Amino acid sequence: MKIVFVGDKRSPFNLQDAEILSKKYLVTPIFVDLLGKDYLGMFRAGIFKIIPGILASDVSITWFADYHALFVVFFTKLFRKKSIVIVGGHEVCNMPEINYGYQTLAFRGYVSRWILRNTDKIVVPSDSYAQKVFFLINRPSVVIPNTAAPNLYAFHNTERDLGVVMVANQYLPTKEYILLKGISIYNSIASKFPDCKFYLIGNVSPEVKEEFTKISYLDSKNHDEVLRCLPRFKVYCQLSYTESFGVALLEAIQSGCIPVVTNKDGMKELVEDQGYQIPYGGVEAGVIAVKQALESKENRDKIAVNYQKVYSKENRGTNFEKLIEDLR
Repeated sequence: MKIVFVGDKRSPFNLQDAEILSKKYLVTPIFVDLLGKDYLGMFRAGIFKIIPGILASDVSITWFADYHALFVVFFTKLFRKKSIVIVGGHEVCNMPEINYGYQTLAFRGYVSRWILRNTDKIVVPSDSYAQKVFFLINRPSVVIPNTAAPNLYAFHNTERDLGVVMVANQYLPTKEYILLKGISIYNSIASKFPDCKFYLIGNVSPEVKEEFTKISYLDSKNHDEVLRCLPRFKVYCQLSYTESFGVALLEAIQSGCIPVVTNKDGMKELVEDQGYQIPYGGVEAGVIAVKQALESKENRDKIAVNYQKVYSKENRGTNFEKLIEDLR
């Protein structure tokens, strides 16, 4: 089976999926700059790489139901091949209250819906987002959870000396970023713990740093640096309005951190009863949850190892193998 794989060159989990699939199939990986919005570069890749890749392959797999996927799905159908589109999350969201999601935009929302109606299979990372897809286009999705794999047992004998952390790179305008990721909520909770530092790992704007002064900013780190850093924290917060899954959240749990999350969507599904869940915007509930987590004497080693096994690369690869076999 030959596969042409199209993803974002800046996304670690896009690169990881190409690696996972390459262990079983002959994969032609094509990476474009989606975050950089290099549309000319995407067009060139489409003409000189994607079309030849589709012609030489049996299946196309594309990350994100956006403009580049329109090109891939159209030509895959034209050449009578099979296509799979992996939904990131924002493509199917319609959340005008936080100005988030492609479905708040007339044309881009239409493009995403066309892609999802015309691809052969849709992959989502959580049941909650499968429901969003079904509500949007009345089609079922295949739920394949994302994966993350910090070094097994890397968290053992690590001194958890840095308190609380959140990982949240800013890729949206400042106001939307603050609302989506719950930055003001995190800052408000941090203000109640004068003797404990609350860190944020990620590339954020100067405006965010100036407004939310109770947060200690570690700025952007590469993926390996983040994985080495996480075992030093006791508590991980994910206070977003929505997440389709939460890869950084998974990495934190796999590293032995105690999660405090919003009780919505992928976050709720991932944590279940292995952490603390609070309402979005629930500062008081967040303070109580973080206090309990910081004071907890629970040994998280078994939980961390279990999450490493359940959300392993091997399991994701197996799930994709079953999906691809269904296309035959």
